[in-house]
Amino acid sequence: TKERRALTVDEILLIFDAAPDYLRPALQLYLQTGIRRTELVSLLFDDVDLQRKLITIRAENTKSKKQREIPIDDAMAETIADLQHDAPFRAPTPRTREGRLSKEHVFVGEANTPYSNNLLRAFYAVCRRVGIEDAYPGGSIDIHALRGTYVTVAVDHGANPKAVQATVGHSTLNMTMNVYAKTSDRSKREALAVLPYTSSSTPDVLSLEAARTG
Repeated sequence: TKERRALTVDEILLIFDAAPDYLRPALQLYLQTGIRRTELVSLLFDDVDLQRKLITIRAENTKSKKQREIPIDDAMAETIADLQHDAPFRAPTPRTREGRLSKEHVFVGEANTPYSNNLLRAFYAVCRRVGIEDAYPGGSIDIHALRGTYVTVAVDHGANPKAVQATVGHSTLNMTMNVYAKTSDRSKREALAVLPYTSSSTPDVLSLEAARTG
């Protein structure tokens, strides 16, 4: 198993662009909230308060067996509202197994059934389509990397780590920061490149020394 890394913002945008319509909303919620896969696939419309823009993760679906609330933004609330509007019209397809059709789950696969392993297959297929070569089971990018990506991007962009911890449902802040710290060399080099005093973004050291001494 390779060291898991976070997706870059460019990779996220490529995935969103390439994902089929039935898959994109699930990936968007994954990356907006760091929700666990088991929590996402069991999410029901009854768990979503569109007025307050809050998702309730029921205790039986959490790792800690404690209920928590997750905020969502206006766009995600609108997306879920659209899914809820269309849900009564979900119908069996030739691939729908008997008794598996769901009009209550927020996210369903191509056959209008709750996600299981088909979520993994669909995610890896999209990654292959956009050229993310380390996305496969046991690779640097697996489905759980979406959760780590949320933590990394949120903290990188100034989110309060305690708020991130509460959103993802980690039992301790240390767990959250460990996820944040476990980035690949690629991510570390990207972080280095944004520093205002690196050679990629500033004049060379001799030029700086000349400017300092006049």
